[in-house]
Amino acid sequence: LTERAAYRALPSVVTWFQPSNLLNRATRVPASHAQAYPTHARPNYALPEDESDLDVDVEAEELRDLREHESYVWCCALHPLVPLVATGSADRTLRLWRLDGECLRILRGHREWVYCCAFDPMGDVLCSGSFDGTLRLWSVSSGECLRVISRQGVGFHTVAFQPGSGGYIAAGTSEKVVRLFRVADGEVARTFAGHTNAVTCLAFQPPAGHLLVTGSVDCSLRVWNVESGRCVQQLGERSRAKVWCCAFDSMGELVASGGSDNLVRVWRIKDGTVLSTLTGHKGAVRSVAFNPMVRGMLASGEGNLTWGSDNSVRLWLIGGGDDRSLVSPDGRQLEATCKAILLGHGKMVTAVAFPPDGSLL
Repeated sequence: LTERAAYRALPSVVTWFQPSNLLNRATRVPASHAQAYPTHARPNYALPEDESDLDVDVEAEELRDLREHESYVWCCALHPLVPLVATGSADRTLRLWRLDGECLRILRGHREWVYCCAFDPMGDVLCSGSFDGTLRLWSVSSGECLRVISRQGVGFHTVAFQPGSGGYIAAGTSEKVVRLFRVADGEVARTFAGHTNAVTCLAFQPPAGHLLVTGSVDCSLRVWNVESGRCVQQLGERSRAKVWCCAFDSMGELVASGGSDNLVRVWRIKDGTVLSTLTGHKGAVRSVAFNPMVRGMLASGEGNLTWGSDNSVRLWLIGGGDDRSLVSPDGRQLEATCKAILLGHGKMVTAVAFPPDGSLL
């Protein structure tokens, strides 16, 4: 292989920049809903001060290509306050990067693939989950492993900190259940049982995390009351598609899910209505995320293990960014427009994430 060909063969993390002229009719999300943290601590990603002449068309360009992992990159998470990204890999490490491409730290300790990761609400702690049956809590500032939570014989597929205080971690595993762990001592505070197969994804409802949505290869999404542990709603009961990913919007009103049928569905959480079904992906939808600052905008990434996918990321705008249509009770499905198709990955896209200001992907 030539030097460039060898470089391109490495696993990659691609960051995309959305120029600030991406809105016009699209509704800005109120700052109080964009994050549950003090506004003075928000990162400086240079959002425009004057939004009056923003354009509804989305143009995105590749900003950075990060290639130091030695095997597949399975997960990524953006720091909630500063321009920092964490990635986890099948090489059994996590890496902390600055957005200029500098790798600040390599976190070692897992014995198998690092499959999921998440920052706590203030960005002080990074949680990683692995197929070695452990969750590890890391100090972001020092790189020290603060705690190891073990469940023998299971693989951790997905993790998330509860918004607000960040005192609990929800984790989905191959055991068909979701466990809520206390950060303070690593003990199980609650178990959510109801799925009939492995849990692949989960997300807390902003801003306080009173509800938890979980997805599974049993082809269902379930909505749980976090305090009681009771399943209050089941979405997609008639679907035959495995659910690979799910995400709340920043206002906690919408849930997006993606799965093995190559579709993205957007649900209204209060009544379980499917507001929109997004078509166009050629492979299974592996990852999805809402832009926290643009109402109705989301990104989805696809990929198959063998063939048939273009390994793309798509940027969508639902309902034309009209805030009123997103909560309309008339039962009609909303029009969704694919605003951009991002091609850069050579294999399936396993994770997508926006920072709090929505300027990067």
